[in-house]
Amino acid sequence: MLRPAPPPHILSPSQLIRDIRAAHGFDNDQPTPAVIELRGKLERALDRLSSDLYNKKTHFLLEFIQNADDNNYGDDVIPTLELRVEDRLVVFDCNELGFSAANVKAICDIGASTKTSEKTRGFIGEKGIGFKSVFTVADEVHISSGPYSFHFDKNAPLGMITPALDSDYPSRRGWTRFHLRLAPSENGNDLSIHLRDVRPTLLLFLRKLRALSITTPDAAPHSAIGIKVKRSDGPEDDMVTLERIEREKSKKERYMLVKHLAKTSGQEPARENVTESEIVLAFPLTETQEPVMETQDVHAFLPLRCYGFNFIIQADFITSASREDILTQNTWNLALRGSVVDAFLLAVRQRFLDHPMLRNVWFRYLPESIADRFFCYVEHKIISELQNMQILRSTDGTYTHPSRLLFRPTSFCDDSGEPLIPETYLFQGKLYLSPDYNAHRDEKILRRLGVREMTDNDFLAGLSTMDQVHVFGAQSDAWHDAVAMVLLRYPRPPVGVLMIRILPLRDGRWAPGALAPNFTFPPTGVSVPDDLDLQSIAPGITLFSPRYQFFTRLGVTPSNPVPIAKKILSASGPRTVAARVTHARFFFDYRREANMPPAVRLRLVDERGLSAQGDELYLDLPGADGALSLRDALSPSARFLHPDYLNAYPEFAADETDEDEDDIIENGFQADTRTEWLNWLRDFVGINVVPRVLNGHLASEFFDRASHLDGPQLFISLRAWWPRLEPRLTEAGERALGAISVAGRRLDTLYLRRGALVAADEAVTLPCVPVDDPEDRSWDFLARLGVATRLNASFFVNKLLHMQSMGEKDSESVEDIYKQLDARFHEDEAVIKNAFKMYPIILVFVNNEAERVWLRKTDVYWYGPPSMTSKAVISRSYPHLINFFFYKLGITNAPPYALVDELRMIADKHPSGRIPQGVREHVADILADISDIIESMSSVPHSFEALAEIAAFPVLVPGQGLGLRAAEEFYIPGKYADVFRKHVALLDLPDSIPITRIRSLLQSSIFKDKIRNLDLCVTKRSVPGGKRVLDSHATDLYSSRAEYLARLVYHHSNSSDIPPEKKEILAKLRKITVIGVPSITTTLSIESFQEKTPEYVAFEEANDKFTVFVSNALGLGKSIHPSICTSLGHLLGVDMMLLFTCITQPVDTINDLFEFNGIEKLPDDHDRSWLQTITQPNVPVVPEPVVPEKSPSPALPPSPPPRPSTALSVNDEDHFPQLGKEAPKALRHTPSLSSTSTSTFHQSQSPSKGRQRQQSWAHTFVAVSEHSQFLPPSRSPFISGNLQPLPPINNARDTNRLTGTALMEPSVNDQQVVPGALGMPVWPPFGNFNAPMGTEETDMVGIMGEHFVYKLLLRMLTDFGPANWTSELRNSIPGFAPFQGHAYADFTYSDTQGQLTREWFGPEKATAWHGRWPRYHIEVKSTRGEENEPFHISRHQMATAFALSERTHLGPDMYVIARVSRVGSPQPQCMVYLDPHRALFVGRLQYAADVFLQRSTDSRVSMGVVT
Repeated sequence: MLRPAPPPHILSPSQLIRDIRAAHGFDNDQPTPAVIELRGKLERALDRLSSDLYNKKTHFLLEFIQNADDNNYGDDVIPTLELRVEDRLVVFDCNELGFSAANVKAICDIGASTKTSEKTRGFIGEKGIGFKSVFTVADEVHISSGPYSFHFDKNAPLGMITPALDSDYPSRRGWTRFHLRLAPSENGNDLSIHLRDVRPTLLLFLRKLRALSITTPDAAPHSAIGIKVKRSDGPEDDMVTLERIEREKSKKERYMLVKHLAKTSGQEPARENVTESEIVLAFPLTETQEPVMETQDVHAFLPLRCYGFNFIIQADFITSASREDILTQNTWNLALRGSVVDAFLLAVRQRFLDHPMLRNVWFRYLPESIADRFFCYVEHKIISELQNMQILRSTDGTYTHPSRLLFRPTSFCDDSGEPLIPETYLFQGKLYLSPDYNAHRDEKILRRLGVREMTDNDFLAGLSTMDQVHVFGAQSDAWHDAVAMVLLRYPRPPVGVLMIRILPLRDGRWAPGALAPNFTFPPTGVSVPDDLDLQSIAPGITLFSPRYQFFTRLGVTPSNPVPIAKKILSASGPRTVAARVTHARFFFDYRREANMPPAVRLRLVDERGLSAQGDELYLDLPGADGALSLRDALSPSARFLHPDYLNAYPEFAADETDEDEDDIIENGFQADTRTEWLNWLRDFVGINVVPRVLNGHLASEFFDRASHLDGPQLFISLRAWWPRLEPRLTEAGERALGAISVAGRRLDTLYLRRGALVAADEAVTLPCVPVDDPEDRSWDFLARLGVATRLNASFFVNKLLHMQSMGEKDSESVEDIYKQLDARFHEDEAVIKNAFKMYPIILVFVNNEAERVWLRKTDVYWYGPPSMTSKAVISRSYPHLINFFFYKLGITNAPPYALVDELRMIADKHPSGRIPQGVREHVADILADISDIIESMSSVPHSFEALAEIAAFPVLVPGQGLGLRAAEEFYIPGKYADVFRKHVALLDLPDSIPITRIRSLLQSSIFKDKIRNLDLCVTKRSVPGGKRVLDSHATDLYSSRAEYLARLVYHHSNSSDIPPEKKEILAKLRKITVIGVPSITTTLSIESFQEKTPEYVAFEEANDKFTVFVSNALGLGKSIHPSICTSLGHLLGVDMMLLFTCITQPVDTINDLFEFNGIEKLPDDHDRSWLQTITQPNVPVVPEPVVPEKSPSPALPPSPPPRPSTALSVNDEDHFPQLGKEAPKALRHTPSLSSTSTSTFHQSQSPSKGRQRQQSWAHTFVAVSEHSQFLPPSRSPFISGNLQPLPPINNARDTNRLTGTALMEPSVNDQQVVPGALGMPVWPPFGNFNAPMGTEETDMVGIMGEHFVYKLLLRMLTDFGPANWTSELRNSIPGFAPFQGHAYADFTYSDTQGQLTREWFGPEKATAWHGRWPRYHIEVKSTRGEENEPFHISRHQMATAFALSERTHLGPDMYVIARVSRVGSPQPQCMVYLDPHRALFVGRLQYAADVFLQRSTDSRVSMGVVT
């Protein structure tokens, strides 16, 4: 401790100690309780301070060293601190000047250091509490220094700061001595171990202390270990040597010290007014001045701790009280930290760069991976600063920035280690790092500074610079090989090298790498054609050397004929004949060279000197005897090879390129070169020696000449050519060759007289091939050309062609041929299809089967409407050949627009004037068929819209007669047709086509606002005449049925309520009055014409009532209801027959019918105010006085009618639906009735007229689309892929109890077209009432039921078809011929695939019965009622069921009953009874009568199949 000069008044040492004790409250009177309490607090604080201040117990040594360095020493001594451990006693000796009284007082106090007044000098101790750390290991401390001798006892009251006089331990003259008595808890041996680890660096930054001696007991008794640490400074005070001597062994550490004066703010309280502080960096060195790479401590004069630096940092850091951590947020410390960077940079500039050893390794001191948050700044800052300094040398020894330097590239150097790119030519001023640096050892550090490796781009840029200054030629071959070795490392040549002139040429120039494909290596012994402008690489490049390999990779052609041959092939522009011949000879001479390109790409010259490919030219070589030469067989347009090619090698010339062992031997003789040359031109160049084949067909030059050639010579030539033609001709090419004409006949229509065809020829006189040896097998190739050589498909095709050409029309023979072709279709499908495509060989009936004609495939359809006459329909002539014509030849059904086209042709043919009756009937038939199509579709095809512009309707025009008119030029006739027939043009259909047959067409969107209904266009004014008589019975009847009428209207309403206008009409029914009058006269008006006519019924409508006038002219005994119901039906929008039923049937019957058809009562929450009005008792109001009726009959004796008080005028258009508007919705599937007149309705129902069209082909369709075809009714709707598939069967897989919904046709105007309904409306409209049916009705139900089952099975089974329908009723379905033969039931099906067995019995039984699946005989029982109704079974059917019963084992046949119920409804159902005889036997069926069977109540199973 520093001791200032003693003041004049010096106390004696003992007195000073007593004064201090007295000041602490000892040795005086009894202390007061307050003093005692204060003393206790201070004791506890001191104890806490001594034990908690430092983490390490050995820290007290640092405090002693700190104090020793702060002491004053004599000039003649080396400042030394000695430490000795003796058992439990530790002794410190320091050769300082000794304690002063101030020092004694300071050590007996807390925070009263005597060094505070000297902080500007940067003393180590500043806390005043460091000495107290001795009490971490000692209980007693005895001090003797100069005249003072006292001790501290930690266990005494305030013992750590209260001294006690002591003379127990002797003093040492000239030394200050401390005796530390260790606490009982401490172990002297442990303390000794720690003391032995003391580092010499403790003395490194001390100002005075230069030696430290430590003596500790050794393991051996009475022995000790002595450790001495010395510090010696160099002459310039920048080199320090620390020596540690232990057991006579010395170890020295050397440090280079770099000092830097840091500038501070002077505002730090602990460094008040201090504006500068010294930073010292110590860099450890070896004896040879090389860096020592060990982590060093950070010092604040004494070591603090290690932060990861390779050099020691000494700075006057302000630390924590424990002196073990730097205060990181302190501004003083932050300033010192920044100066550490400055100190390091100063070391680099002033010490390292010029140091003979450190100049190449100094950067190893750079900090790396400093984790401490405070000091990591130093690492990053040093690196960033150095990167911008010229601190590293290049090869010439000049210091430069690291970022300019490149490592000397080992991968870009020659064998001697010299860079391939001289530093002079480096890109952008780059330099190589000096080789003095150990780049391998220090690569990572140098990279951090910014030195980088030489990259491929650097290398290529250097090469480019060398290229620009033209120094490649000055480089050695070894240099060029080394560069090539580098470039060969790339998987492909870099783009940059392609632009460098790296290729040495024969003429001394250098070419860029991109042009390498233009050059070749100098060939050895190869004669290169002169016209190719080939350039070669300079000679001297060794084969397979790096340069050779690299140039090859660039594309330089190796020294072989292959690249020259490619050059020949790629040569463009005109060439002389001689040059072209030379090219060909080059290829021929090197024909055995490996990898030669194909010679077929050679450009040759024809006789006129024009360039051509080999396959474009002919070479006329000698052929077979009797064969034609090519010049004779081909047209003049054929091009032949230039004759100079033939003279290139004279006959029997030796092949210079052939050696004896390579000569070609043919037939045992040595071949001459000329022959081989010609063969090579043929086989490898592709010159034709037979007619050319292009894309599988013979070229035109042959076909142009073929028809003029002699037949026998042509056939001999074809036989000679065939081996070369066959591999190249396609099937289409063979057919085209077969189509050539030979003596006026096609080749493929000829026969070869051999085998069975000899007899056929004699019988039919067939055209034969003119050859003398037809049996020779060499003529077999003619079969490929369509010539009939045996009884096969070609034979029958030719036979058909022969019959057509001869005009033969034997339909039976023709049909037999068609059957043969059908059976042999697989033999030669292409020949058959092509024949029907090209020739008119379809013999069909036309003109109502009155005539047979031969037609082409384009002139026929397989199936089409009867009205179509523009094209023939094959199915009418050959109904059983659908498989051949429809499926195999692909002859389609007629599309819907075919009828539109036919109408257009007829209209164009008859633009004006009268038309014959036949045209009228034909047009009407077409219109009916079109209407059927529209009715079966959800929307009108776009192609039908053209009908609006076609004059396609037969119209009776007054004064002109019968003609064709467009839609807007006529009226639809109605009940007033006879009245206005002489005034306006009316549609005039033949009797066979009623107006209802084309209603769907007229009401379609095609004729919207164009069709005019005569009755709707007529304005009428009715006047009742004569006496008016109230028909009270009819009045009450209509009034009483008002609620039923309201239910009908509500049922047909599309909304949840009855429309207001209908409510108004229904409300007026409460006052409806039916009045009979003698007559009703109506004035009818249309356009400018008026006519008067009697009327049967007239309505007068007031605001709140209806009055119905009925003329007595209706006739005695006739019902008034049809006429009234017809008029009411128009007003209410309800079908007349439904109204008629509601009026005429008993109430109970009406209720049953309504319930059966789902006509519900009006909802309870429905607005019934208008209904309550109409259900009140009706009080008839008669306009004129009337006579009450005596009978319900409207036929009263005539009497003069009274003059009416008001005239009645009714315009039907106000209430009656027009054609073209949507018809009123009908019940279920019931078609809407005609709205024209009652007579029209009856006409449509008459058996004679209705039957005539009931088998309309359109009613068998499931769906029709714009691109659909007319389907034959004998096939399933699934024939055409264009049709919409039927909806799936029930998801529940109830496969044997299937509803008809899954197979119903699509809805048409909200109606369902019932399968098998044959176009007839189902009547009565409410369905069957289980009343006995007549024979015609029974047949109809049976037909519909069988047709339904047919569709079900057709959908379920893949191999089911018309042939399986074995019932006589099938003839009733259009397109089905009568069944011929014998069958047990309505359907017969052999289940060869197990499909039906799997559906009906399940997969387990189907698997068990594999290979024994039965043949099913299915009898259909149909009813309009429910399935549980009894059905009839005949005695013959019962006997069949008995004979085919299963009994105990599965037989080959099984009898099945299919019960179809609800026939005619939207949802028919089918229940299957398997083996009905067994079902009777086990009770699943039971007798209901002697001829009826009924299912028992427990016979149903979950699958819906009764077995």
